[in-house]
Amino acid sequence: MSSINLRRLGAVVAGGAVVASGLVAAGPTGSAHALVLNAPTVAAVDWLEAQLTEDDVFGTEASNVTATIDFGVGLARSGADGDVLARIVDGVDGALATYVGSSGDLAKSARVAKAAAFYALAGESLTRGEIDLQDRLETVVGDDGGLDNDWGGDDYFNQSAAVLALDAVGSEETNAATEFLLAGQCATDGGWGYLDTFTDPGNPACVADADTTAVALLGLVSQNDDEDVAAAIAEGVAYLEGQQAADGSFGETFFTPFNTNSTGLAGWALSEAGTTESAADAAEAAAVWVRRHQLTGLACDGAAVAEAGMLSYSDQALTDELGSGVTDRARAISATAQAFPVLLLAPAATGDVTIKAPRWVKAGTSVTVRAAGLAPGERDCVVLAGGNGAAVGDADGNGSASIAVPPTTRNYKAALRTVGGANLTTPVTALAPKVLTVLRGTSRVAAGGQQAVRITGLVPGEKATIRYGKVVVGTGVANANGAFRVTFAVGRAKGTKTVTGRGLFNTRRGAVTFRVV
Repeated sequence: MSSINLRRLGAVVAGGAVVASGLVAAGPTGSAHALVLNAPTVAAVDWLEAQLTEDDVFGTEASNVTATIDFGVGLARSGADGDVLARIVDGVDGALATYVGSSGDLAKSARVAKAAAFYALAGESLTRGEIDLQDRLETVVGDDGGLDNDWGGDDYFNQSAAVLALDAVGSEETNAATEFLLAGQCATDGGWGYLDTFTDPGNPACVADADTTAVALLGLVSQNDDEDVAAAIAEGVAYLEGQQAADGSFGETFFTPFNTNSTGLAGWALSEAGTTESAADAAEAAAVWVRRHQLTGLACDGAAVAEAGMLSYSDQALTDELGSGVTDRARAISATAQAFPVLLLAPAATGDVTIKAPRWVKAGTSVTVRAAGLAPGERDCVVLAGGNGAAVGDADGNGSASIAVPPTTRNYKAALRTVGGANLTTPVTALAPKVLTVLRGTSRVAAGGQQAVRITGLVPGEKATIRYGKVVVGTGVANANGAFRVTFAVGRAKGTKTVTGRGLFNTRRGAVTFRVV
């Protein structure tokens, strides 16, 4: 998505209630399953809760209230934290009158649908004080079942919220609203487009997008015992599977491609509405991609190290936030609030966590550190103690990071620090260019005799090589004092001879001469 604003449904989510005990999506959903509340989900909820004001919302603007509803919907569908959900209910209650306006205000019909869906999913009454959201919603559903608005177009995105809410309370308007949403499905590919200005159902030019298709599926899934609804859901799931990028991400047709919000919504929709192994695999891949954009509070988070749990909106947003901190907090809140439930699908680490790195590297270059056994998508951190660091972790739970090495000789420990608390190290020694001292036993050796040569200035344990002319006469490693010694036969050819000594790299060498007499 591009800007994150009121067009975001947020309140359209899973098609049934979600209970915390086992996190099982109730009702006739396509893939009812138990989910374990995991660390990345808890971290995201904790970060979002910390952003709430004392009024239990993210702010007083309509967009802030929408983001608050997004958060509450995510809590309701994930069962992540009932206490925080209760705070959100209180916060939305306090902002509701301004948010939905007066009865019959068509400019705010989408907000009525969002709020009604939120309360329904939270297991709350749709009567909030003097505001009867069911009556308000039924009032703005037109004769054709579509959600009326002040601009006269068809809004399939927010129609999904209306369908979800009306079905949840058993409204007589449910069938008409559902039929309207089904009629908005593109005949060409099975997806839904956001507005009728983008798509004309049945027209070959119908342009669907992942966001609208995802929320449509989540709005319909509680009715998938109906044959027509089930068929539409199957086509929508197939459309989403076809839109997923190879890395697991989803984007929008008309706005920012490959973003956290779209990927989170699509992944959850595939999980709730899909019935096949391929849909489940696609949902998990989406969860892994979203997790790759979660800040962890480790050193590699740079300027955003204090934002553990937050989900960055996109690849570019993550790069910017690591370098400069969170400059667009509203975007970060909305991205995290809408996408965090899909983290429940993120697989845990399996096997032992390991770290590998070259024992010796050239100073002033870089070292590649490899890790394995990580949770897929988790942004763990590799650092050189006293030096630089980089995030590590790929979709398969393995990964590598290239870390800049300072230009001086030094012993380091490459340390892998994981979100789960693992702290593994492996030694890395950086070797800078150096002229080594090569010492001869004597300046003159009788033909057929032997010469002793010693290299000093090496690092203990560094590989050393000594050549007599072009012939290698000794190899080994430097002792604890950084020296290596060899004795060799000089042969019978007389004259000035050169002995070259070098360390591990050709940039570390020295030479000495003597005469064979």
